[in-house]
Amino acid sequence: MNFKGEVQILILLIFLINIVNAQTVPPIILQRITGGLQDPLYVTHDGTGNGILYTVQQNGIIKKVINGVIQSVPFLDIGGQICYSSGGETGLLGLAFHPNFASNGFLYIYYTDLNGDVIVKRYTASGNPPVVNIISGIQILFIDHPPAGCGGTHNGGMIEFGPDGYLYIAVGNGGFSNPGSSSDPAINLNSLLGKILRIDVNGGSPYLIPLTNPFINTPGALPEIWAYGLRNPWRFSFDSLTGDIYIGDVGNFDQEEIDYQPSISNGGEHYGWPWTEGCFNPASFPAYTPPIYCYSHNPFGAVMGGYIYRGSQYPEMYGRYYFGDYSQDKIWSITPPTIPGGSWSTTEQLTLNDPNGVFAITSFGEGPNGEIYLTSRNSANVYSGEIYNVKATKSIINMPSSASLGQTITIQMSDPLHPGKVYILVKSAFTHPSMQIPGGITLLLADDGFYFLLSLFYPNVMGLINSQGILDSLGQATAIWNIPNNPLVGGSDHYFAFVTYDPSTQSVIAVSAPYQITIT
Repeated sequence: MNFKGEVQILILLIFLINIVNAQTVPPIILQRITGGLQDPLYVTHDGTGNGILYTVQQNGIIKKVINGVIQSVPFLDIGGQICYSSGGETGLLGLAFHPNFASNGFLYIYYTDLNGDVIVKRYTASGNPPVVNIISGIQILFIDHPPAGCGGTHNGGMIEFGPDGYLYIAVGNGGFSNPGSSSDPAINLNSLLGKILRIDVNGGSPYLIPLTNPFINTPGALPEIWAYGLRNPWRFSFDSLTGDIYIGDVGNFDQEEIDYQPSISNGGEHYGWPWTEGCFNPASFPAYTPPIYCYSHNPFGAVMGGYIYRGSQYPEMYGRYYFGDYSQDKIWSITPPTIPGGSWSTTEQLTLNDPNGVFAITSFGEGPNGEIYLTSRNSANVYSGEIYNVKATKSIINMPSSASLGQTITIQMSDPLHPGKVYILVKSAFTHPSMQIPGGITLLLADDGFYFLLSLFYPNVMGLINSQGILDSLGQATAIWNIPNNPLVGGSDHYFAFVTYDPSTQSVIAVSAPYQITIT
């Protein structure tokens, strides 16, 4: 996973939206919770119901966020123990609270030390609100990670307790990037690299091996291994209802992938690397578990594994798995099969592109009530990383799903939570490199297979009209389309979406999924 910089959204966003069955999927928005964090990589909660969010900063600091306010006193600061370089893959990477944190105060962190090796350590916190005792640290696991120093890559970094009470640990393959190489540690059971591990931290010194681990009786295999054949499983999560595991494994040259393990699994899955990458299987390698979803880098990619939504605030999101991409700034959702052996349905929901940079999603997280959050970073200003809440819109969409040539239709879109601040995104029939409008605002249009135009501030702007009459007008909340009586206009390649924008704070509040109209 190669991180790139992020420039905070300021004035205009051009949203490049690809469509996959968008009409059946609830639109989502990103609501900003707070900012001013340094390289935030994860957000979670402690399971006590106190409402506190904990954000992991790559520089070794964990901060508490209470009611959207970042607390000035760090919850934990191990900055002197870590190998850290902003924008790299080393540092403090993971945090998990013990299921009995309310009574034992145990929390576990995953980081790279000053030599670049992987450390899992336990600390103890006490009090209300909890405060960590910095001298309570006990090393649980050490993994030699080549090469020595701060230049190491493919560190993984996710740790999480499963519903079985065991600690699961995702470890990258150490930076090996040679597809098909038998020397890649991901495929070798005598190495902890490129694996998901499962250990029992409730006994032993410092841990026990669960008797049901799949390789506990395999000669030469390390018994901690739960699953293997992974390149860089940066983030994984458990479905809090079913116990199923979803893994975002960062790809090499071609594809990113989401892997899956059902709760009934006995472990031992081989997820394909280094013989396969995403859905690309050049050698027809049979003995592996293929991903449930994969996508092309196009040309860059770094998948950010996410969460199944099990919250109560947005029932329309319930049961969907939300994940994203660091380099492409996209968010997808996946609907699991409704019957055994059924198909997985994936929808691309958002693309958040600033004309001057990228939004840079670094991780997803789950709040105390099952709500989903994400973190983003900003390399242009390392102290302006942010936390967002992923939410369904309370939008009102009034538009036909089909229309005829020569017909005049009205598309109405609104967000009742933010009246008067809704603007329509429309599919343009051709690209304009840029367009200057009053106030010095420049609209930048980009090519991602579909072309969308964002109209802000000036709802009466009529300068960007297709000369063939595809779009007659563009405005706030309502777009009137006089469809030409021209067979070339026919088809399903017509999409509308909306954005909720607050000019007073120069911030995007909400973005809908795109909606399709078929012209016959």
